[in-house]
Amino acid sequence: MTVVNRDPRRLRRLVQLQQPGQECDHDQGLQNTHEHETRIALVVGALEWVRTLVTIAAVRFSAGIPALRMVLILGTVAVLTLLPALVFRHRRLRGFYRLPGAGRNADRKE
Repeated sequence: MTVVNRDPRRLRRLVQLQQPGQECDHDQGLQNTHEHETRIALVVGALEWVRTLVTIAAVRFSAGIPALRMVLILGTVAVLTLLPALVFRHRRLRGFYRLPGAGRNADRKE
């Protein structure tokens, strides 16, 4: 048998009441944390592609095998991995997708 605690004081503490269309601070913090984690993962992924490019290029150059095409391909992959980390840094894109920090003075530090 499951006992449900229906104490209204406890429920108010657990559930934050908010107006429709308004984000609570807790959700804002989680979203910002998630955005930062995603950016960090994308940057680390791009660096891993660059490391792979350098490793393979060194082996190919030492063996006398042409490596230009491989360098172009892996370089493009590294750049395309890094671009999504930078895409939402622009205020207009953040505003279009209604992300936090899209206000007029969002880019300025106080």
